[in-house]
Amino acid sequence: MRITRVGAEIMVRYATIALFFLCYAEFSHAVASIEVIPCDNSSQRPVIHRLKATLSSGVLSTETNRPIVQLKIAKDGSIALPQLAPGSYLASVKSAEDIGATLCVNIGSDPSLQKSVFTLKLNPLSPPNPTLDELLATAKSKGVAQRVKELRGVVIDPAGMGIPGVIITGYKDGIQNKKHTRAIRSDKAGDFALYLSEGQYVVSFEVAGFKTRFITVEIAKDGEEKGVPVVLQFGEMSEEWINSRNPGSSRG
Repeated sequence: MRITRVGAEIMVRYATIALFFLCYAEFSHAVASIEVIPCDNSSQRPVIHRLKATLSSGVLSTETNRPIVQLKIAKDGSIALPQLAPGSYLASVKSAEDIGATLCVNIGSDPSLQKSVFTLKLNPLSPPNPTLDELLATAKSKGVAQRVKELRGVVIDPAGMGIPGVIITGYKDGIQNKKHTRAIRSDKAGDFALYLSEGQYVVSFEVAGFKTRFITVEIAKDGEEKGVPVVLQFGEMSEEWINSRNPGSSRG
């Protein structure tokens, strides 16, 4: 088969794009993996004991981690789960020493089952992820990275390919304030133009499959007239960031 040089270049470009999306799909699957907690079969109203710690709080959640009720802790440190509909539940406990554990129980429907008793080994808890306010404050403390007339540029991955659909949010003075916050999305090629009034902004760039990035920019009449290239690294956004951000529509 004969093709022109231009045709060959087009075929190579599309082959490269296809290979990128194939690799991206595999990588996204890998970073989206989560810890799986095995479920233990249980009777109704099981009792949970703890090891070598005084419990300070506990919460009962659905298997999708939606809180149901605060758990009552007895004087001896044990917890008796309430009567529940058959199904899987998560019982999470922690102590004042920042150690804790989570138990998954599969509550059965047979009332004749002997009451189940579980013992939890408490382990050090991971430190909480930073809040959006903390992320903004950290970015602002690093100083201005770009001083430009207007905020425009392209969002790319480590291979230099544009990333479409990136949510780009500008927080004036690095503060959550709906009145002075604007948000847009990058286009199919990863290009963006976020029109902001003069001043300093912490700008976030976030999209599924990539780590959220923050940069501090200053919009000024005598700023540079250039586009801002923003490279996002493959990774996973934290749950706290996903829950705390509110891109909404553009606001002046």
